[in-house]
Amino acid sequence: MKEVIVIGGGVGGLTAALFSKWFGLETMVFNDSEKPSQLALATEIDNFPTYEKISGSEFLDKLKKQVENHGIEIKQDNVVGIKKESDKIIVYTNKGEEECKILIISSGAEHRKGGLPGEQEFLGKGVSYCATCDGPFFKGKDVVVWGGGDTALTYATYLQNINCKVTLVHRRKEFRGSEFNQEKAKEAGAKFVLGKTLKEIKGEKFVEKVILDDGSEIKCSAVFVAIGEVPSTAVFKQVGIEMNKSGFIIIRDRTQKTNIESIYAIGDATTTPLRQAIVTCGEAAVAAQEAYKKLRLEK
Repeated sequence: MKEVIVIGGGVGGLTAALFSKWFGLETMVFNDSEKPSQLALATEIDNFPTYEKISGSEFLDKLKKQVENHGIEIKQDNVVGIKKESDKIIVYTNKGEEECKILIISSGAEHRKGGLPGEQEFLGKGVSYCATCDGPFFKGKDVVVWGGGDTALTYATYLQNINCKVTLVHRRKEFRGSEFNQEKAKEAGAKFVLGKTLKEIKGEKFVEKVILDDGSEIKCSAVFVAIGEVPSTAVFKQVGIEMNKSGFIIIRDRTQKTNIESIYAIGDATTTPLRQAIVTCGEAAVAAQEAYKKLRLEK
């Protein structure tokens, strides 16, 4: 039985594992390789101390190497369920099961689907939710990014920088994303269409154009959907973890406790007031410390 299992291989999960090991606890990480960390999609991070400019993927690669250098096992397994018993927690994966005394959830969030006509039909044929995954296939081509937050803006910047011709469509007159990311997208050369939204994605075998709500159309070879996130927490409902209406895990206090004994949650999957890497790292350190206190000091 492990002392601590961390679910999630993003910045929060890896930091929690690092601090848990630092506190002398036997620790394991489960990372679903089919759901990349949101941070991995960031083309540039400049608001994390000591890093003036680094990509999200490079940042995570460095952190993963640091975790592995401390002898922490990272399993590329998909967690499908958990069970709480009196003295342990059982974590079920697509490859088996593991037991632990403390569970730290850092499962993050997934891309929200738009529900547009043509969206599902052209998935993998021009419709994508991951610019860094699929953007290189559309170099030199016209593409549309749909959304107005930081994810949409970083998508636009990345795609423009790899020689795509980007039009970013957002339903509001103002962006929700940061001024920094707005400026980066502008500097890269992305075009903005504000106050309008997508109504349909059309084409024959592949995406050829999008129809906007005013009846106008934009010809394109790809549509990158970036309209928000849905927490990756559905698998935890069965054990009774308290969540809000949107599915984000409710944190009881600043110790990252959930309503279930010995289960903690951090990062984008929770009701955290600020979804930033540096905040998640702090939450991860706190959760690991609470695990240490419970396992070592409360005897």
